[in-house]
Amino acid sequence: MTTRMSPRQRRFWWAAAIVLGMGSGMGLGYLVATNTESGRSWLRSTLISRANRVFGGRGSIRIGRLREISPGRVVAEDVSLVDTAGVPVITAKRVVGTLNVRGLFSRVIHIRALSLNGMVMTLRQEQSGRPWNIAYIISGDTTRKAPHTAVQFGDDVRVDSLRIDDGVVTTRAPWSPHPMFTGAARDSVAAVRDSLHDLEHVADGRYFERRRILLNAVRAHDLVVVDVKKRPASLRLDSLSGGLSGPPIPHSPRRAA
Repeated sequence: MTTRMSPRQRRFWWAAAIVLGMGSGMGLGYLVATNTESGRSWLRSTLISRANRVFGGRGSIRIGRLREISPGRVVAEDVSLVDTAGVPVITAKRVVGTLNVRGLFSRVIHIRALSLNGMVMTLRQEQSGRPWNIAYIISGDTTRKAPHTAVQFGDDVRVDSLRIDDGVVTTRAPWSPHPMFTGAARDSVAAVRDSLHDLEHVADGRYFERRRILLNAVRAHDLVVVDVKKRPASLRLDSLSGGLSGPPIPHSPRRAA
């Protein structure tokens, strides 16, 4: 079953791919990792330093422990992507993945297998039409600069096999009643919305809607996050178990036909 994804879903899979793709890509120059603790510490700091250059100061990767790095394979624990304030946007207890190293020479992130355990993703948007936090860290503010024409690293991201266990995604985005509602009618609409969803009313009068998505177990393949032709992202979903809050919608294990 092939599933096309919304822009929000594309941001999610892009972020998952970046956790592995950055690590594997920067590890290309270190084909054999040393087995000493001091060597691993040096390799981890060097890998992080080079990977963070991609974000241009908008965020940084942190790796608690690098278990393994070899040609095309990365095993890491306590991995996180944080913003400039040090607030985690993505964390994963364990990341295991294998990469098609040849693709890096043509700026393609082609991940053969990606496994994320204990992943937590916190997606935030401060204003409608502005970049989400993860999109800003990866690409900057694309609303204020001309799009590039040449193929850049990250313009082609794909994953052959994906496995997520014990994942959680939270979102926080602006929400407002239709402009036709004003005064008491606007407050009434907001109250009804709040009774069905999780709304946050901030001091300046704006509303933010919060969602929580549980990804207990996800199995998928042929994930295309983005390609050079900018076609809609897609994946083939094998099975999914989880739930969606606001209102709570449990999703029992399903398997694609």
